[in-house]
Amino acid sequence: MSQNNTMNEIKPFDYAEKLKECSIMEAELNDIMDQVRNHTKSNIDVQLRIANINTTTIASGYKLLDVVGKLDEEYGHVNDLQKQILKTMHSYEGEMKKVQENLLKRMEKPMAVLEGETEES
Repeated sequence: MSQNNTMNEIKPFDYAEKLKECSIMEAELNDIMDQVRNHTKSNIDVQLRIANINTTTIASGYKLLDVVGKLDEEYGHVNDLQKQILKTMHSYEGEMKKVQENLLKRMEKPMAVLEGETEES
């Protein structure tokens, strides 16, 4: 029984799961960007700046936050959007930290251990 627990602890890093999490974050940011677009239809500058944001990167959340932060209150819902972006980015950053830690642990393993894992599968 304890052998099964050990096997679970050393299970391979789940890239597919992390990619799924990234795409969820991307979808959330795209949704927020749509809201920003809807509130700023008359402001071409904001529209152009939003168009240049790539939602697949962590930096995109901060760029979007910057754009939303500069909007005038006349567009409405600015605070709600900022909270939504921060919440999305905060959860995503937590996941990214886990991804990085896991990758570092795997990189520190001796090559023999990694080769052993491949032979077993």
